[in-house]
Amino acid sequence: MRAFLTLFLALASLPALADVIEGRVIEVPDGGSVTILARGGTSLHRVRLAGILAPRPDSPSGVASRESLRRIVRGKTVQVDTSVLDTRGVLVGEVQVLRDPKDCRSQPCQERIDPALTQLAAGLASLDLAYDSRQPEETLQRYQTAQSQAKARKLGLWRPAYQPVRADFRYGEVGILR
Repeated sequence: MRAFLTLFLALASLPALADVIEGRVIEVPDGGSVTILARGGTSLHRVRLAGILAPRPDSPSGVASRESLRRIVRGKTVQVDTSVLDTRGVLVGEVQVLRDPKDCRSQPCQERIDPALTQLAAGLASLDLAYDSRQPEETLQRYQTAQSQAKARKLGLWRPAYQPVRADFRYGEVGILR
């Protein structure tokens, strides 16, 4: 039954492959995918952000990753250049948040935001090495640079693992092991 459903969803999404979808983000299930209501309300599309892998949503870093992506895209108009279906039948595409000029409040700002790049720069996702060959060289370079900088600054996923609290019996203090 599950295989049939996956096949059905994959076939239903075929017209959207190699196409541009524009719509509003209505759900963010994890830090690497969104659900979009297409313009005109004609269809729903679940899209995984191309080029990144987000942590599992039930992990502490997964919760932070999902919340970050929600702040960036939820309720916003996005444009998605779809390119492929993943192994679960979910569309994979390059998502761009379209900014309304009035959101900038007469300040200079970008017209589009790349949420995948933002997630990488915050250390809340990692590069999807399996997708590298499908990305334009310029985008791949930006993504690699963002991840390298997040690693160097020890942000998000690249932060050292939490070290347990121990009692320092000699001084009677509790502290973090260093």
